[in-house]
Amino acid sequence: MSIFQLLLNFDDQLVDWILHASPSNDVEREAMRRVLALRGELEDDLNKLVAFRLKASVAALPDQAARLTSLASAMQATEQTVENAAKVISTAGEVVSIAAKVLAFALA
Repeated sequence: MSIFQLLLNFDDQLVDWILHASPSNDVEREAMRRVLALRGELEDDLNKLVAFRLKASVAALPDQAARLTSLASAMQATEQTVENAAKVISTAGEVVSIAAKVLAFALA
């Protein structure tokens, strides 16, 4: 699976988590805002990748592809509750960082 497809799959998992997590207080709502902001950053990077019709090669970015595979597995195993927002924020933040590296590689 290409790193581009891995990013798209993670985005799907993140959206699914967002749809299932229900904040019930101000702290949880703030955590959800952070998750939504990170999802927006990821979406922006994915839109740029799609616009350039890029498919980043796993062979060209093996470390990022391996880490993204691990992060996607962790996200899939994360219970879809707002109590896990900190974990989702951390995971999504790392995925956004990988997406930025993929974009930089693709545009270089």
